[in-house]
Amino acid sequence: MLASIKREIRTPLSGRGRKVTANDFGADFAGQTSLRFFTDFAYPTIFSEDPRYYRLAHGSREKRFLHAIGHTFVAHRDNGKHIFNFSEWMGTTGAAMLSNAYHPGNERGFAPAARRVGYAVIADMGFDLPECSGRK
Repeated sequence: MLASIKREIRTPLSGRGRKVTANDFGADFAGQTSLRFFTDFAYPTIFSEDPRYYRLAHGSREKRFLHAIGHTFVAHRDNGKHIFNFSEWMGTTGAAMLSNAYHPGNERGFAPAARRVGYAVIADMGFDLPECSGRK
């Protein structure tokens, strides 16, 4: 789906057609797979983190909102203690750096990679927010 959307907004120099869409699909699939590998497996194993998001069942809407945002920065260790969310940040950064090696359309350099990391972390934070909007 994302590859088809990218094809439609692609500049004429990049090309169009099934081969370009297949390449984009493959690159996007590899990017998502590496992101999930780093954020859900590799770094959580190294740092003994639990990468899952646990919604706050009770409390005001504001408290649940702050809990959802806080998950971006604070993770739970396997022993129940809190730790900086290394798996989110390092995993996303690793996936962005790796995608520079094989993604044909990526801008190279620190600023474009930092922008991709920021967008990915904000998107992940956005997936946690609907969980906080339920009833008290």
